[in-house]
Amino acid sequence: MHHPDADAIFISCTNFATVEILDALEQDLGIPVISANQVTMWEALNLARVKPRKPGCGVLFTDRAQP
Repeated sequence: MHHPDADAIFISCTNFATVEILDALEQDLGIPVISANQVTMWEALNLARVKPRKPGCGVLFTDRAQP
């Protein structure tokens, strides 16, 4: 459960295998779900000037995300 005013949920533990379930969590909760591993890879790709786009890996890896 999350607070109704939350803009997103952050999963901070890097020991959780979350990438495969981020889309499902976002659909169930109706808000973005960001994990530590996901955002680390997203930022590394941005720094390498590679557009981080990967279907099924949450809203962060879609065209809707703002680098």
